Amino acid sequence: MENAAIFENLKFSKNWNNKLYGNYFTTIRINSDKYKIGRKFNVFVSNSEIVPFKVVCVQKLVFLFNDIPQLLMNLDTGLERAAAIEVFKSFYGDKFDIYQYCVCVFKRL
Repeated sequence: MENAAIFENLKFSKNWNNKLYGNYFTTIRINSDKYKIGRKFNVFVSNSEIVPFKVVCVQKLVFLFNDIPQLLMNLDTGLERAAAIEVFKSFYGDKFDIYQYCVCVFKRL
């Protein structure tokens, strides 16, 4: 069994678009060094761990919010762009669109 100490936490407020049931999923986050290819995470939804659910970042793209393709926004959130914007405002405040975002692809371990 792998040492749990090497895994960081990846938290979701809900299972957007039911994406966490697959072997691969995306997430759109404010860009950070935390999200590096090869880094491993424990996945939590509303503070409950999905067991056993450990993932590794396998791809990362960086965008300004307004440059995130509509297709990616729809698939990641399960929402139309206007509704997704409201979600991002609720997470990051009214200035949500000034940040660089990364779109990461995670693979279930």
